[in-house]
Amino acid sequence: MVKSVADTITTATLDLYKKIVRDLPPTPSKFHYIFNLRDLSRIYAGLCITTPSRFEKKEDFVRVWRNECLRVFHDRAINSKDKNYIQENISSLISQNFGDCTQFAMREPILFGDYRNTLIANEPRLYEDIQDFDASKGPGFKS
Repeated sequence: MVKSVADTITTATLDLYKKIVRDLPPTPSKFHYIFNLRDLSRIYAGLCITTPSRFEKKEDFVRVWRNECLRVFHDRAINSKDKNYIQENISSLISQNFGDCTQFAMREPILFGDYRNTLIANEPRLYEDIQDFDASKGPGFKS
C-alpha cells in the first residue's frame, strides 16, 4: 500500500514545501516562517510511525499525510489568510494526485494520536486516526 503512493507523496510534499517557501516568506511579524528541510523530515517522521494495521488503505495514508502537513506547516501559520492558503494547497495536491481519496482525506475533524487507549493497561500506543471528538476520549475516560 505505502509503496504504491510513496513517490506521489514525496512529489506532493516537495510541491507543497516549494509553494510555502515561495509564498509565505518570513517578515518582521512572521519571523518564524523559516521553513527548511527539517520540516520535511517532521512530516516523514509522522508518516513513519504509522502501522500497517491502522493504515491499510491508500486513502488512510493520504489522510495521515494531510495531517502531518497541517501539523508542520499549518500549525505555524498565524492568521486565517495563511492557514487558508496552506489548507487550499494541501486540498489541491490531494485532488490532483489522489483524486479518488479526496473526500475521505479531507474529512473533518482531523485528529491523529497515540493516546486513545493509554488508560487501558498493557495496550500498545499506536498512532491512529481518532475519527471524532467522542472517540478521542477513549474507553475508560469519564467526562
